[in-house]
Amino acid sequence: MPKGGGKSSKSGGNKRSASTWTAADHEERNFVNSKKKVDQWKFQRSQRLTHNTLEKKEYQKLQLHITKTKRSLDALRQRLSAWDDVTERKRAKEEEEARRKKEQEEEQPQKRRCRPGPETWKLRGAARPAWEVYDFDTRYIDPHLKAHEEAEERAQRSRNLLIVAKGKFGSTTDVPQPVCRDFLGQLMHLGLLYEQANKIKSARTTFLECLELDSATEPITCARSHLMRIYLKAKRPESARRLWERFP
Repeated sequence: MPKGGGKSSKSGGNKRSASTWTAADHEERNFVNSKKKVDQWKFQRSQRLTHNTLEKKEYQKLQLHITKTKRSLDALRQRLSAWDDVTERKRAKEEEEARRKKEQEEEQPQKRRCRPGPETWKLRGAARPAWEVYDFDTRYIDPHLKAHEEAEERAQRSRNLLIVAKGKFGSTTDVPQPVCRDFLGQLMHLGLLYEQANKIKSARTTFLECLELDSATEPITCARSHLMRIYLKAKRPESARRLWERFP
């Protein structure tokens, strides 16, 4: 069989047969074809097994950071929207006691835990005293009524710092610190994460909220510069000018 596909070449009108294929040529061609098939199969297998690329992993990490920051920010926003000085002082006292107890446990050697005594037991069911169960007892206190009264007192004392203290979150007077500054810091961090994830609309909303809460004369965040950079990058000079006029 001719090597050139069975065709003979013509030169000067004379027919000349091309070189024929040998067993070594066939073996070499089969080896090349088999190697191509193996390489293609390995590539397809790696594509099936590789679920995430490096860029996708980095994007998923960024989304995880955004979700965690939003959760922490929502919890802090809920506290600031219904701020109660009595409840917050109680919370601070409990956190301080827990921190002190943890430090003492770390300093002291670990002791073997013993079974708690009867003074720590809580009676349940028929073993409870009558004044905890029956409402006809003069010492009976309705837990639901007591919780309702405490909720009413808390509602009268509470105030929405997101509205009352707008523009004062960076100051050290008239606002509880360091809660307000922590809220500004987390809000700024969320805006930067949105900007890194190329979510410009969400980043713009976050930076604007940070500007409204922060002090206009002595700001502690750089939200204005980041928002200005977003406007200039998006080729929106009118928005940048309005921002400059509003927050000089």
